Parts: sequence; C-alpha cells; structure tokens
Amino acid sequence: MLLMKQVVISHKNCPDGCASVILTKVVYPQIEYVMSIHNIIDDIFARRVSELEEGGMLILIDICCSKTALDKAAQELLSKEASLYIYEHHESQKWLLDYVFPEGLKGEIVFDNNACASKIFYETWVHGNEALKNYADFIEVINDRDLWINKRKEGTNMAMLCNILGDASFINRFFRNPSVDLLSREKILLEYQRKKDDEKIAKLLSKIELSKDKEGYKYGIMYGEGNASDLLNKAIETHDLEYAILLNLNSKTGSIRGRGNFDCALFASKYNGGGHRKASGFRVNFEFKFPQEEKES
Repeated sequence: MLLMKQVVISHKNCPDGCASVILTKVVYPQIEYVMSIHNIIDDIFARRVSELEEGGMLILIDICCSKTALDKAAQELLSKEASLYIYEHHESQKWLLDYVFPEGLKGEIVFDNNACASKIFYETWVHGNEALKNYADFIEVINDRDLWINKRKEGTNMAMLCNILGDASFINRFFRNPSVDLLSREKILLEYQRKKDDEKIAKLLSKIELSKDKEGYKYGIMYGEGNASDLLNKAIETHDLEYAILLNLNSKTGSIRGRGNFDCALFASKYNGGGHRKASGFRVNFEFKFPQEEKES
C-alpha cells in the first residue's frame, strides 16, 4: 500500500471543489488530491485515512463523511498522530458545528453556510500565506457562483469551463494562472458550448411540467441531462418559479435550484443528497416523491 503524507479530499465536478484543491496546492505543493461525490465519500475517506502516513495531514473541503465514519477515522488518525482539517458549508453537514475531535487530535473544523468551502479555506489560511492572496478575486467569483449570488458574470464562465475541462485540467489551469480573464481558446470553447447548451435548454424547457406545492410555491420539473445550474436558473426565470428540479433517470440523480424560500438542501437530504438552501443535488430512487406528494405524507 502506497502511503501518503498530505491528502485533500474535495467535491467532484464542482468549481468550488476544484478551487479548494487549488488553494491547498498553493499552500502544500506536494499534496495529493482526491475528488469524490457524496454517496461514496465514507468509503473514500476511510481508504485515505488508512493510507495516510504517521504524522500526516488529511483535509476535507466542500464535502464531508458521515458522523459515524468521522468518529471511527478520528481514532485512527489520533493513533497515527496525524491531523485532520474540515471546511464545510453544506446545510446537511451542519452537525459539524457541534462536533468535537477526541482529545489530542490535531486540526480544526470550520463550518460556515454563508460562504463557499474554498472561501472558508482561503479566509482561514490566507494569514501567513502570501501566495494565497493572488487568488482573492478568483475565490470571490467562485463564491458568487456557488452561493447563487450572481453579481459576477465570470461565475458562469467558471462553471462552464469546469464542466468542459474536467476537474484535473481546471485545477491545473487556475493553479498556474488565477486570473478569471479567459484565454482566447477558452472563449472559443465557451462560445461553442453555449450554443449547444442553449439548444438543449430550449428543448428541455419546452417539456417542463409546472405545478404548485402545498405551500403555494410554483415549481417545475424536467427530465434529461444538461448543465443543471444554467438550465434550472433559466426555468425559474422563464416561468417565474420558486424552484425547479431536473431529474436524470439514466444516472439516477436529481438537481434542484431555488430562489431561497423553499429549502432545497432539506428536500435533497431526504434522498441521500445535500447542498445549499438555493442549490442541491440528490439521488433518485423508487421512493422519490414530488414536492406536492412529499408535503402530503
């Protein structure tokens, strides 16, 4: 088994998760990174704990294991005299606010649902790490997009570029150059992708199913694949919805976005998912209920 000295685990297929890895690489250039999704994080976490060297360091950013898995891992890390750092903001992980490491385990837990995970890490580590200051604007753009503040137009570019390049290439690109100004070839890629996305969005929007839940919130449901954030945001704007849902029956996943009155994270948590109040993801199974049905039960 190959042992590792420094490991960061972050959220797969997510600009915030990628940004988190970038920042840890700025602080620790030799750190190994692993990208994970929520339904397999316990297994990923347990494996990396077992592979960590004596006195090593493990960082979780923008994704966290279950409390049961953390309890077990904390004891193993303590026996290795290793350290553990957790930076989270998903509402479903709010239990971290009350979690206490066993005595002697080095590290920290920082939970803040008013910032994205990479911004939490940035603000915690920037003092004494001058190189991180080069990423101040980059992180503000990531935060704007991740929390659906939508005051920075560059946020859409970051999300699209991450989707096109994939995690590894996105991380390498912004680790080398933190500027949010697009390169010429990136502009071409995004222009081409926008045309494809617009066609797909128009097709899916034409088949949206509109309804109201028991609270009187108007919502829409679509079936298919696509850029969930842009598609659902467009659906909300077009039909003046409180929230919208995209169900991908092939991957058995769902995405939900809202204006903030309906708690998307709470809804997603009932289907082994999570996220933020305005944006969340979940698994689709045979027990899935539409919002109307879910409120009646």
